[in-house]
Amino acid sequence: MVVRVFSKSLVYDCRLLRNRVSAQQARERKKAYLTDLEVRSKELEQRNAELEERVSTLQHENQMLRQVSISAEV
Repeated sequence: MVVRVFSKSLVYDCRLLRNRVSAQQARERKKAYLTDLEVRSKELEQRNAELEERVSTLQHENQMLRQVSISAEV
């Protein structure tokens, strides 16, 4: 029968080390998550700008077609 005796300070030190490692991993996950969010935000802002430009173009085209249609009726 093997009896393992650990001092309280050794157990505390091991727990402290595991906690530090876990905290560091959590910080790294958070940093990666925020980086991904920033990239996604920039992509969405670019897509939004493209869509706004497309809407503007279509509105202008629509207005021109209405004018052509009105002048054709007269």
